[in-house]
Amino acid sequence: MGKYRKAIQIGIFAIVIVIAGLTIANNLFFKEPAQRLIKAGESARSFELPSLDGSSIKLAQYDGKTVLLNFWASWCEPCRQEMPDLQAQYDKWRDQGVVVLGINVAENKVTAGAYVQQLGLNFPVVLDQNQDVRKKYGVYNYPSSVFIGADGKVGKVIEGQMNAAMIDNVLTELTAKAKGKGVRS
Repeated sequence: MGKYRKAIQIGIFAIVIVIAGLTIANNLFFKEPAQRLIKAGESARSFELPSLDGSSIKLAQYDGKTVLLNFWASWCEPCRQEMPDLQAQYDKWRDQGVVVLGINVAENKVTAGAYVQQLGLNFPVVLDQNQDVRKKYGVYNYPSSVFIGADGKVGKVIEGQMNAAMIDNVLTELTAKAKGKGVRS
């Protein structure tokens, strides 16, 4: 056994070197760089996604309005728990020019549509099946919400489940800020 010991050690060392090399190559060449989560004060990142009804929705069509982007998935229990509060706040604020836009991440139209119907949601929902918008905004946790002021700047980012009071407070602050600056909301 002693005469094979050196050969076994060299073999194990070679395997470790190959694995390390493959890991480094994978990280350098095959992985997308992780985007950091967008921060308050930054400009909102433009996008266009298909909606559940088959139309196309662009963030730019809401220029001059306060927008709440909510990133969610049907398998996410905190997402499900916050949906009634999102719907209630949408109902409260929509006549004041506030938009709630649900962004379903990585699921198909049937799955997202069944979820929306089951929960009785009527705010606009778009499908980010390729996760392009999720990546643009640096979202990795669900739910995550990005509040965009009428000026097109991110006002607040919240990772995790929100309740009605949290949503209402941020929307109140952003719409008051817009009115104070003479920007239409």
